Amino acid sequence: ALPSIASVSKMEMISGNGELAHKMVMKNGVLTTFEKHASIKGTRVRVKDLFYNTPARLKHLKATSTELSYISDYMNKMALSHPEISFSLSNNHKLLFSTNGDNDILKILANIYSIDIAKEMRYFENKNGYFTIKGYLTKPFIHRSTRKHMSIIANDRMIKNTSIMQAIVNGYHTYLPIGKYPIVALFIEMDPLLIDVNVHPQKLEVKLTEEQLLKRLITTTI
Repeated sequence: ALPSIASVSKMEMISGNGELAHKMVMKNGVLTTFEKHASIKGTRVRVKDLFYNTPARLKHLKATSTELSYISDYMNKMALSHPEISFSLSNNHKLLFSTNGDNDILKILANIYSIDIAKEMRYFENKNGYFTIKGYLTKPFIHRSTRKHMSIIANDRMIKNTSIMQAIVNGYHTYLPIGKYPIVALFIEMDPLLIDVNVHPQKLEVKLTEEQLLKRLITTTI
């Protein structure tokens, strides 16, 4: 994705291993700067003036607040998918979100939703012959009006699967108000042969073998 982003923006990337770092600047997909940089550990990407050179795409961008919400939601799920990596998101020099990479899922959920909500989340885990599941979910009195707060991570990959989301809701039975959805971070581990990630260009929607067994495991565990 980076070459595609670089071709329609002014992009700067600094990456290092803690001892040696380099800075790269690209404009219109053309490398303008490549030089050594003060040492950092990790990678920082800064994208400016997105779509400034492609007006047809620029006019399809939604309101700034809407686009920022998309970015924030994606970063939240990336942080949940890889709790061993530290993430930070800033907008207009204001820090919106950060994690320290200490593998503490509950701490990440507290950063996303608040400490008060994290205190009301409960840990769960279970397994069958094909799948191992674990994660955190809110008590029934804490809910949202959309499904977007139900994060599903399969083999460290963020996925979208409405069938699995419904299995989560079914687990709450009648304790959840109609039309409301819980806050959930569900982690699924399975043999890679049981998941096909090539059914959608963005690799978000996946096809699962033995999906019925997985849904039953989720519902009964919750």
